[in-house]
Amino acid sequence: MKAKLNDTNASISNGGRAETYWERKSLKPRAAAMVIGANPDNVNLGKIIATYQLKGFEFGNWLNNNDRYDRVTAAESSLRDLSAIIKTKNLGINNQIGIAFGARGMSKAAAHYEPEANMINLTKEKGFGSLAHEYGHALDYNIGGFIDQNKNYNALSGGRSTAKTLTDNTGGQFRWYVNKIVDVIKASESYNKMASDKKYADVYWHRRSEIWARFFEQYICYKLQQLKINNTFLCKRWGYYTLAPIYLSKKDFLPLVKVMDVFCVEVTKILNGTNKVIAKPYPKPVKIAAEKKDPGISSKLKKELDLVENEYNVLKNSIQYKTLHRKKYRLSKSYSDDLRKADQIFQKQMELKEKYLKSIKTNKSH
Repeated sequence: MKAKLNDTNASISNGGRAETYWERKSLKPRAAAMVIGANPDNVNLGKIIATYQLKGFEFGNWLNNNDRYDRVTAAESSLRDLSAIIKTKNLGINNQIGIAFGARGMSKAAAHYEPEANMINLTKEKGFGSLAHEYGHALDYNIGGFIDQNKNYNALSGGRSTAKTLTDNTGGQFRWYVNKIVDVIKASESYNKMASDKKYADVYWHRRSEIWARFFEQYICYKLQQLKINNTFLCKRWGYYTLAPIYLSKKDFLPLVKVMDVFCVEVTKILNGTNKVIAKPYPKPVKIAAEKKDPGISSKLKKELDLVENEYNVLKNSIQYKTLHRKKYRLSKSYSDDLRKADQIFQKQMELKEKYLKSIKTNKSH
């Protein structure tokens, strides 16, 4: 019988629910099945906390022992994948950030981050695919509150502000990159399209901290695709991000990747103790231009791209409809098939893009 997993220290539960119920019913692994190479029989909380310098783990009343092993296993694999992208194991930022499972649930929220307690909470049933989003919040508030500080805003992004720009949110390079990204998104076609939709009229969707967290998780998924890693506990499928209206279209997303790459390099250095904060002025309000299509593309490749684009648009309409009626379709096979197919189309687009770039080089050499 597996040893019972408990909260890892007394202070980790500050603000959480007291443990009053213990359920012993056996369940099949769910979260661990979302990552590659996860082994629920090999869990060592102390080792995970030490490896990633976390504050600790907290477990809710309604998670039985199998649930706890399952979630921790998925979280460990997700932290490993996250560290492969950010290139540091100091993800807890010197034992400041903790992770809770089903312990601090909020109404209607699949997951949330608590700046005061510095805890990421993933709900028991709906937290899958949300860890990257909440870790984006944790980076925002921890680097903003303790490393690259500003007297007006704890978060690098400007937190709950919905302003298009925040010229008084100056500081070091971390604030510069985050503000650059959020400002560009605020001026993008994707954001303006979402903002014009009555479904997203609530102020929540327009907060700078939420825009940053949504971009962060989309970026993490994009990097996982490049590394050929499948982890739907850490984030959602790539096809979902490019089709759901609250995220960026590929056209708006791809030009920001290089900016985010540099931000991650800076984060790696500061968390590994090899860098310092360098003061920078507020970024200039210049929108990053999307990549232009080369007019000399071969007719055969152009036809292939058109076919893929048409197929992608059909899937986009299907997924958006099923997302709108998510209560009916959320767990349906057709919905998951559409998402899986969108992933496959994305891979095909990447291959076509590679051919396209080679054709440009060939044309230039002639």
